Amino acid sequence: MSSHVDLARPRTVTREGTLAQLSSLYRSELAARETYEVALVHAALARYGDVLRRQKRVHAERLAVLGARLRDLAALPPESSGAWGTFARTVEQTAAAVGQETALGVLALEEEALANDYVASLTVLDAISCNLVAERLLPAQNVTLLVIRRIHRMSGS
Repeated sequence: MSSHVDLARPRTVTREGTLAQLSSLYRSELAARETYEVALVHAALARYGDVLRRQKRVHAERLAVLGARLRDLAALPPESSGAWGTFARTVEQTAAAVGQETALGVLALEEEALANDYVASLTVLDAISCNLVAERLLPAQNVTLLVIRRIHRMSGS
């Protein structure tokens, strides 16, 4: 899972840094939601449709939370997932074409990367955003990671 960050350690926090990091997390959540949309149309993953739909909804919920925080800071959420989203969708399409175990492995790697992004963000976010990530978003992301790892392990059985 994700490593621990010492929040007592002195940090340099700026409004611009907070906005940049929240926007980055928002784009990552958009990419995750889009990746689940791709995964859900592949026959290789039909067996896991209910779980994948649930994880897509959970990512949408985190998008809403991040979007609300950005708006609280008088910033607009990004409109697209950017280059990472395009890359993630392409990788997931290719993996799904190869088979369910590969596709679920790619999802697990993407979920792990997002969990790590949440952990890394704790050192640059303002106090309110840091608490939001530490108490709500990161724990939820860790649950998503566990769920996807579990079905990935099951797919190899």
